[in-house]
Amino acid sequence: MMMASLSEHLSALKTDNLSTRPVASGKLVRVVGLTLEAIGCRAPVGSLCKVETLNGTIEAEVVGFSGETLYLMPSEQISGVLPGARVTPMVGEQGIPVGLELLGRVIDGVGNPLDGMGEIYTGKTAPFTPAAINPLARKPIDTPLDVGIKALMVCSPWAKASVSAFLPVPVWVNL
Repeated sequence: MMMASLSEHLSALKTDNLSTRPVASGKLVRVVGLTLEAIGCRAPVGSLCKVETLNGTIEAEVVGFSGETLYLMPSEQISGVLPGARVTPMVGEQGIPVGLELLGRVIDGVGNPLDGMGEIYTGKTAPFTPAAINPLARKPIDTPLDVGIKALMVCSPWAKASVSAFLPVPVWVNL
């Protein structure tokens, strides 16, 4: 009886996004401007790495490689970076948090909270680069929008777009 409940409990635990292989950390060998160079770890272009500094850790994106060297671009200020600093690829942490937990919160471009209200804990994430939308599959812009300002309406008529944005429609003049 006890084994059955333990088995049910263990199977109910969330194991999505867990890495089954260890992640090798590398070290920082060179910094030129905002470009960091690391060796000893492997990560694909576009993935994120954590770089240890005197002030904690910073995130950096892999923007290229040459041989065994990874080229990283940090997403924040790189003060406190030392030669030989540990560089660890982030596994399973890709994406920006989404969900109702974000209502009323202020975040930066990668989902870090800026409002001083603590960490944001959501169960869902959206990719930083979602799949492209076919522009031919969108509804055409055909509904004029009166913005209430005649000067704007005369210079460039406005229309409501299919993505709930308001766009000025170009005016073509035949001479």
